[in-house]
Amino acid sequence: MFVITGRAKHVVKVGGHAVGLEEVERALLAVDGIVGVAACAVPDRRSGEALAVMVVTAAAGVDAQVVRAAVRDRIGPDQVPQVVRFVNQIPLLANGKIARRAVTEALAGPTNG
Repeated sequence: MFVITGRAKHVVKVGGHAVGLEEVERALLAVDGIVGVAACAVPDRRSGEALAVMVVTAAAGVDAQVVRAAVRDRIGPDQVPQVVRFVNQIPLLANGKIARRAVTEALAGPTNG
């Protein structure tokens, strides 16, 4: 059963499934070595939209496979990100919230994967 635990505007439809961006972010922040996460939907030629995450790590050994497995194990296979990008910091607004537009623009760029 899918329960929206964040704001409704932070829910996207990916592959016909509703995905709570904040739920994905919380699942990844529970992983040892991950200290920052921002999730969004980006355009995808095959399926229309793909789930993407920007991840900040504080430990070696956290890679895209670890990120995908963490989401699959914690909240389910329908919410596994197709795009994983590791960065030094997440773009934030002046109030400290995630700058979702900046995250989406960065993740929709040509170096997805």
